[in-house]
Amino acid sequence: PRRLGQSAALRSGITAARAEWTATLDGDGQNDPADIPRLLEHRRAGYDLVAGWRVERQDPWLTRRLPSRLANWLIGAITGVRLHDYGCTLKLIRGDLARSLRLYGEMHRFIPALVDDLGGRIVELPVHHRPRVAGRSKYGLSRTVRVLLELGIDVGELDHVIQIDAPSRVSAFLQRLGRTGRRPEPKFLSPIACR
Repeated sequence: PRRLGQSAALRSGITAARAEWTATLDGDGQNDPADIPRLLEHRRAGYDLVAGWRVERQDPWLTRRLPSRLANWLIGAITGVRLHDYGCTLKLIRGDLARSLRLYGEMHRFIPALVDDLGGRIVELPVHHRPRVAGRSKYGLSRTVRVLLELGIDVGELDHVIQIDAPSRVSAFLQRLGRTGRRPEPKFLSPIACR
């Protein structure tokens, strides 16, 4: 079968789901489904998105965690939605809100920012992260460049190689966000809760 990427896979699953709440997790086995009941506990507090935060991440530092930290900082700085872990696929989203998200291209990275733009309340909760036992990651240092491009940032030397004819989807999103103003920072829960 042809693979269309994580955003397309999430869109297909979210579209098929009919429950009041939708949980998402990666297919590589690193997310622990046992964390889902803990995510469900936080929906009663009025949050629209409970985002996982891989506090004790089981990935190599240089090729996975460092690029992820850079991307998390960059996305938070530009969108104003500061999270520790934009890349954690383990999330619980209110079903109707999840189905209203327009996920395509690489937009899965920006789900919390998109939820925030729709007026959703977000909380980030520490979750378990297991070592990879099968398959190989499609993420790393090169993906950080894609985040830069999605955010419409001039990447210096790459500017002459990659032409951007129109504002990126995220740049348009950020323009809308600028008109509506910043929303309160998401609440962070203690990493101790995961243990």
